[in-house]
Amino acid sequence: MAQLNDRGGVEGHPADYEFSQKENVIIDDVGRWSKILGIVMIVSGGLSAISCNVIGAGIDITVGVLLIQAAGAFQFVVSRQDYDVPAMMRALDKLGTTFFVRSLVVLIAVGLLLLIGGAVAVFFSMPRPY
Repeated sequence: MAQLNDRGGVEGHPADYEFSQKENVIIDDVGRWSKILGIVMIVSGGLSAISCNVIGAGIDITVGVLLIQAAGAFQFVVSRQDYDVPAMMRALDKLGTTFFVRSLVVLIAVGLLLLIGGAVAVFFSMPRPY
């Protein structure tokens, strides 16, 4: 694991690296699209709540909030003129948390589907008394 130096950068790499204008445009685009997707996810969660899908609503709203936090972190990188690397690491950490939460939910859903599918298969394979 990389060690951080006293200025918040990775050992051997300056913490005060400044992204170029072209790099800032790309980072800003990532932040903008993360924010848009976050808002869409929150709206989707709200609609799920209206239809009484509480679990889906909670997941969508959680992912939406995490995406908006990641968007803010990416936009913070672009707005600052110093310490871009530590700010970028925080932004990537927020985005990584979003991916982790969403992946965990998908894995749980797949596991439940396999479990339910197996139970249904066992039920229908049992002999029936006529």
